[in-house]
Order: sequence, then structure tokens, then C-alpha cells
Amino acid sequence: MEVPIELIRPSPYQPRLTFNTGDLKEEIERDGLLSALVVRKRDDHYELLDGERRLRTLKEMGWKTAPVDVREVDDVTARRSVFKLNIVRENYTTEEKARYFKKLADEGMKAYQIGQELNVDDTWVRAHLSVFQFPEDIQEAVWADQLSISTIRELEAVIGANIEEAISVAGEAIARKLTIRQVHDLVRPSVERIDKARVEAARQALEAKTQVLGAAAPISLETPEDYEKAATALREEAKKRRLESLTPEERAALAAQREQEAIEKQQRKEEAQGKREEARQQEIEDEARKRAKEIVKDNNLVREFVAGEYVLTAGDVRAEDLREALMQKLMANIPEEKRQRAKDIFDEEFNSLQKRLEIFPEKSAKIEPKFTRFKELVTRGVIPYTVWDFPDRDDYAGDKDFHGNCSPQIVEQCIWRLTEEGDLVVDPMAGSGTALDVCRKFNRKCIGYDIKPPTERVDIIQNDSHHIPLADNFVDMVFIHPPYWKLVFFTRAEEKLPDLSRADTPEQFLEMLKEVFQECYRILKPRKFMCVLLGDLIRDGSFVPLCRKTANMAEKLGFVDYGYAVKLAHGEVSRKKSGVIVAEPIYTDNLKISHDAVMFLRKGGG
Repeated sequence: MEVPIELIRPSPYQPRLTFNTGDLKEEIERDGLLSALVVRKRDDHYELLDGERRLRTLKEMGWKTAPVDVREVDDVTARRSVFKLNIVRENYTTEEKARYFKKLADEGMKAYQIGQELNVDDTWVRAHLSVFQFPEDIQEAVWADQLSISTIRELEAVIGANIEEAISVAGEAIARKLTIRQVHDLVRPSVERIDKARVEAARQALEAKTQVLGAAAPISLETPEDYEKAATALREEAKKRRLESLTPEERAALAAQREQEAIEKQQRKEEAQGKREEARQQEIEDEARKRAKEIVKDNNLVREFVAGEYVLTAGDVRAEDLREALMQKLMANIPEEKRQRAKDIFDEEFNSLQKRLEIFPEKSAKIEPKFTRFKELVTRGVIPYTVWDFPDRDDYAGDKDFHGNCSPQIVEQCIWRLTEEGDLVVDPMAGSGTALDVCRKFNRKCIGYDIKPPTERVDIIQNDSHHIPLADNFVDMVFIHPPYWKLVFFTRAEEKLPDLSRADTPEQFLEMLKEVFQECYRILKPRKFMCVLLGDLIRDGSFVPLCRKTANMAEKLGFVDYGYAVKLAHGEVSRKKSGVIVAEPIYTDNLKISHDAVMFLRKGGG
């Protein structure tokens, strides 16, 4: 439906502070408005749920009406939807997140409630809220990324106890450009003093409670067990007081949530029980099928039988005789009640054996080296299939909190399959150093470059990888995880660095990446691999096939495409559950992208 633009108002829950409408105006002039504004009906107007940038652009263009999709949602759903739909397109700035969290806190929400509603870490919420306890000059430094939220987290214990000391340390961190570790060391004595004061306060609180309850003996805090019991008691007290601070509506919502969780837990229990029952029913068939496969595919057994009874020529071996002899061997170990099903399974497997007899035993000799290589890779831990699923990220490599980090398991799969110990791997866009850490663990040499290395990673060389300072034909493998176009910015605009994430268009992104790939091709040894971790995107309702275009570009440079593995995406379970995360792509006739691609590109040559 169409409604007058003057009746559509921005959401009061919009975290975004600035909107860039230039490129969108050109798209609308060229293609029209491809997707309607998502709104909800209020008393005398419509409130935006999704599409403020489009609304601003339409106003600039002089539109009088706009197509809308009206949804019936409550305030909580509206608040959550606006936050999540916007962050899918482009991450919020620190200031936008902090001011949004403060707005919710001013409305009476606790940090843990904000975190629970928006599916973000409540300690992260508290750190953003803590910024507003500092003077404006320090706040401005945080907004300008001169002081990180991680640093604010290090100061939180001091903020609560002595804000003046926290302000002093923050100022020093800005002036001296201290790392998070240096700030941690600087405030450590104060934190230890505060922790001791808290322990003493806890002791006094427990003693007071003992007197109120009339306990026979005072509470002792001497052994580690004493402290653990005290901590448990304090957690229970905190839980009780938190519950008492809730409004009746919040208590009802919490009770409903717990009831739903109990129902889901019972459903999972029943599903697990049903699966166990199915597994038991499957045991008879699996046992028979396994035995049949072992007999039919045991080349030595078949070879010995044929050699003992027949001359080894295809014309002399009668399939029926072989079938009967092998069937007897199978039935010798199968109980009576299972034999009919075992016979049916055996017949299925034997049909494949008849084809092998035509080239037996030469086929076995040809396949042996292939199986040897297969077993070697499986022993290393290589996944020999095109779907890689790592539900949990190993934490030993890189920084899991670094924007755009990848799972160490991905690098493991690449180096296990395509390199040997002592080989040299190069990562031209090292990020937080995941590839370097993995290679170090598994005895590969690794050189990591990055346009803006983290200050704490002295082993990553600052370098623009449009030019890699290595000789031709020098490297055994390249692992590269380029930034995804306009998903997360890795440099500030004023730095004017050749950052792929800040490319204006997909075409410019690919042209910049092409220059890096040319260098990777040059430094790779002949017939060695470059592994590229990349993902496709949906931008403003349009699918951007970065992976396909990247593979095509690499082939034009001389790489040979050896396919790709699909790496399933995790970490969005609760957002998927809410349905909000898929609303935008589904509405624009796309699908929610829930995977990345690991592309394998091989350099030609002898």
C-alpha cells in the first residue's frame, strides 16, 4: 500500500546517527524503489521499523507517497528489529551503540536486559554506558577511536570505585597511546585493592546475615572451599535482589521465558529419546549391511576365493557361484531372525561387485595409492568433503573479538591438506594473526602482512599487499581472508589507506583485490595453492556474488580453479530463532546467507 510520506516518522529506537543517501539516490533514480518501507501503525501516523535511509532519500527527491509494508509488532519487537536490521547492513559506530544503549538505560532498562534483548554481551553494554561517566573530551576520544571500548572495560572496576583515577588513566592512555595490556598493568594495583575491599565487604555481609539468622558459629573465610561457598551465597543473594527489582510485567515476562525454555528442554529430551529408539531399531539393519559390505569389498577374500576355485579370467568366474559362496560366509555369523534382511542387503551390495569382476584384480592395484593418500590426509584431520561445519571457534589462534576474524580450524584444514611441515605459508591480510598462530602450532613457517596490524602483534609486518616484498616462486601456500566489501571497516576514512573494505563499489573492490592476487600468483611456487576465504553479500536488496566474481578474476590471472568448501556460519542462533535476521533478505526475494566459501586456486606451471 502507498501512504503519504508526511505520515511516516522515524523510529525513536533508531541507533544510527548519520545517513549517507548519495549512492541510494542514484539507484532509486535508475531502478526505482525496489523494496517497501517496513512500518507499524501508530495512532495518527506510521512508525518506521526498517528503511530510514530510503525515507530520507525519498524526501530529498520530493516523493509525496511511499510504498509500505505494515507489521503488527509490540514495542520490544520494534526496538529489537530496528537495532538488528540496521547492523546487518553496516556495523554501528561506537558512539551510535553507546548512545542507543544509554537511551534504553534512561528508559529504565538494566544492562543485562539490554544485552538479553539485543543478543549482545551485557558486559559490552556496561562498557559503552561507562563512557558517559567521563568528561566530554574523553568521550570524544572514544568516538574517534582514540580510546577503545576494550580499554574502558579494563577501567570499569576503577570507574565504580574512583572515577577521578579512571579519568586520569584514560587521559594517560590517550596521550601515550597505551595498549590494552599496558592499561591493564597500570590499573592492576587499584583493581587488586578494590577486590580486597569487596572481599572484606562480603565477609561483613555474611557475618551480618549469620547474626540475623542466629547461626551457631560465625562464617569462616579461610580455605578456598569457604570462599567458593561464600561466592555461591552471594550469587544467590544477587539473583534474589535482581528479581525483587523487577516490575510485575518484567517478572511475568521472565516467568514466561523460563516456562518456554522448560517446554523446549522437554521437547529436546523427547526428541533425543525418539532418536535413541530409532537407533536401536536401526542396529539390526546396520549390522547386516556392515557385514555384507566387509565381505563383498574385501579384495583379499574375493581374490583368495576366485584363485582357489577358478582361473583368473573374467570369462571363467561365474557371478552366481561367487554370490553363493560369499553368502554362506555372511550367514555363518548372522542370527536366524536377521537373515532375510541380511540377504536383501547382501544382494544390493553384490550387484556392485559384478562390475568390479570385469577388471579384477587390476582395479585394486590402481586404487591402492589413492587410498593410501586418503588415509594419510584423514589421519592428519583433513575433512575430505565440501561442507565444513565448525560450531565452536578454537581460541588458541588470533583474537575471537577481532572484527572479521576466522576460525583457526579453517586454516588448519588448508595447511594440513596442501602443505607439509617446514613449508612456508604467507597471509597477505593477517588481521589478528590467526594463520600465523596455526602455522606455528603445526610446524609451518608463516609470514603475515597487514595494512594496519594490531599493536600487540609485533610478528605481523605492516605492509600494503598490493606489493609483497618476496621473491618470485618462493612460497608453498597463500592463505588470504580479504575483508568483505563494506561489511566492517578496518581503517578510518581519514587515514586514506588502500583498504578493500572501503572500496566504493564491488567493481573497485575486485580491482583492488586483483592487484593483491597478482602478487600472490607471483610469489607462489608452480602448482602450489592459494586458499581464499570469502563470502557473498546482500546490499540494499541486491545479491553481490563476490565469490563467483573473485574466482573468475583469479582464473584470468592464470590460477586454476580447484573448487571450494562451504564453511557454515554460526554465532547467530538466537537471531535466527527470532526471525529478525532473515526478514530483510527474504523480503527482497533473497535468502539469508549462512555460509562462507573457502576457494582453492592453484598456480599453473611444471
